[in-house]
Amino acid sequence: MAYSITTPFHLLKTCLQAERALIGPDGRYCSGRRSGNFPSSILCETRRIISTKGIMGLYKGCLPLTIRGSLFTGGQMFGYDGFKSRCKETGMKDGPQLQIYSSLVSAMLCTVMSTPADFVMSKYMISKRNEQRMSSVMIRIYKSGGALAFWRGSSVNFVRITPVIMTFSIVYEQMRLFFGFTYLS
Repeated sequence: MAYSITTPFHLLKTCLQAERALIGPDGRYCSGRRSGNFPSSILCETRRIISTKGIMGLYKGCLPLTIRGSLFTGGQMFGYDGFKSRCKETGMKDGPQLQIYSSLVSAMLCTVMSTPADFVMSKYMISKRNEQRMSSVMIRIYKSGGALAFWRGSSVNFVRITPVIMTFSIVYEQMRLFFGFTYLS
């Protein structure tokens, strides 16, 4: 639900990041489709989207963003809890070492599960063509690189999210211990 609510912010971030123009010494774009204009602010970009696509235009990409969030969270929980539980069943002692391993597995599963939806979402949100349907974007991605094209950027995603997941998981487990609870089982 949170991803659905925050879709406009993801869309605005993606649109603002997608501009490929160079900025000249006067602060204006000196190349690209917006040459001569100042870079958009969040407010200007919001107005532009609403004026061209209506208020619902701010929710472009809501479905893949929500799917991505679900897959990411599922990968995180299943990777961390599943791996940790399996290791404990085989006799491994719970503690920081197991938490680090579980975090790495969690980050890997998050990456593998969420990258395709993340890639489709980004392409869909910035598509300038008359692609009104995600299926059109998915077909274009598949035609350009086959099934593996959906995982483009996954190594960067893994490197980006691993420190976050490791820090969160380890700090969370240690805080539980500090406040008198046991490690998650």
